Amino acid sequence: MNTSLARSPAPVRDQAETPSAIRLKRASAIAEIRTKANCGQRPLGIPTIRDRVAQMAVLLVLGPIFDEDLFPWQYGFREGMDAKMALRRIHFGIADRGAREVVDADLADYFNTIPHGDLLRCVARRVSDGTVLATIRQWLDAPVVERAD
Repeated sequence: MNTSLARSPAPVRDQAETPSAIRLKRASAIAEIRTKANCGQRPLGIPTIRDRVAQMAVLLVLGPIFDEDLFPWQYGFREGMDAKMALRRIHFGIADRGAREVVDADLADYFNTIPHGDLLRCVARRVSDGTVLATIRQWLDAPVVERAD
């Protein structure tokens, strides 16, 4: 599907400029860190309001395009689906089968290690607008600045 920048919301057109640096909050303040079970802590990156508005505009346009590729039982980061729905599906799936074992798997720190080139090649299979792709690349490459409070 071709997503034309000319038809894109103003925040996306305006975002064609270089995105701002992402602020990284320090690990010293407990409220500023997302704690992950069994994985320690990870810094919380905070984009500027301008960048966040543009990111949401891109999500609203591209989300439905990529949602078509997902299976019905994939719940993560999807409109109208949440963790409770996933847990209910697991519960009833186990109960219906009379299973006694559950396997839990997690890809530790995966989002910090996704190869950006491969990711953008996958996105480019569905999005042909070069400006949108360049903007996404800029977000991925945005500098991270540690906040010195």
